[in-house]
Amino acid sequence: YALKKFSAYISWRIKSNVEELLSEGQSSDLSTEFLEGAVYWHGVDTLGRPILWENFGAMDFRNFDSARKIRFYILLFEAVYKVMPEGVTQFTVVADSKSLPYAR
Repeated sequence: YALKKFSAYISWRIKSNVEELLSEGQSSDLSTEFLEGAVYWHGVDTLGRPILWENFGAMDFRNFDSARKIRFYILLFEAVYKVMPEGVTQFTVVADSKSLPYAR
């Protein structure tokens, strides 16, 4: 079971060009939303898991298509995986939709 899941993960990384995205790093325009505070890492929870805050009201959905959003999240998650403490394999997500207009 584990081998099958890991093989699927490796295939997905190859298909999604994860290594190419990582080599682009901060030069990519995908970091714009992250820098504007729409999505960011903010501390850890009581179990030491990193906390991902998503402020949907701050996202510009008009210019952020789904393929671009997926690439953004790949970069975001890869960044946190590199700094997670040993033994920590999960993170917490807080989605703030308080300021999200009803039309969205």
